[in-house]
Amino acid sequence: MTDADKIVNAVKLYDGSTLLASVAGANGDVTFSNLSILVAKDTTKTLTIKVDLKPLAAEGKLIAATVTGSAAKVTAFDSADAILSATACNSGECITGTATGKTLTAYTKAPLLTFVSANITKTVQAGQDDQADATIVFDITAQGGDIYFKSNTTLATIVIDDGMATHNNFDAANGADKGVGTYTFASTAEVYDANTFLVKSGQTARVTISGHVTTVGATGYTNMALDEFI
Repeated sequence: MTDADKIVNAVKLYDGSTLLASVAGANGDVTFSNLSILVAKDTTKTLTIKVDLKPLAAEGKLIAATVTGSAAKVTAFDSADAILSATACNSGECITGTATGKTLTAYTKAPLLTFVSANITKTVQAGQDDQADATIVFDITAQGGDIYFKSNTTLATIVIDDGMATHNNFDAANGADKGVGTYTFASTAEVYDANTFLVKSGQTARVTISGHVTTVGATGYTNMALDEFI
């Protein structure tokens, strides 16, 4: 367990929804002892590690977990109660492999982004000067508290990528003469001020971004993607 800021209160091991073991958190090795888990021949058992976090003194702390398949990290027994080793694999009965979890960032409140749909429809068939209309739709759910996000009046915080190698992102610095020449930004979220939307705790709002895409004389495939959203 990588937990340099010591925000993990407990580390728990689950078999499905069944809690198998729980130990105190640590920045280093965490040991689950005296487990009784049967993995039947030619089957796969999926275990899950979960953590309980302490109250956060600051947002954005990082944690990560790795399980290494070796005799030093995992002790297992075969059907004859013989200990499986990390080296004697001739018979196929050994401990190998590594499960590495992604680094997780802990927040007391955070937005949950849920993809809804995306589409692109060609409007002009003209070879290098093809044009299309594209739309990206996603939902924002406020978890743990109110969530604020910028509106398109602050272009530097909403970056749309036209997908062309010869072009840059369409934002305030690059201007509107790129592959995504124009786009509109709309949301069902509450308007907080001229530059900001608000999603209240526990509520969900929808965001719709619509853009007009053109290759502006360049050869290649063109798309529209949301690169940054703050």
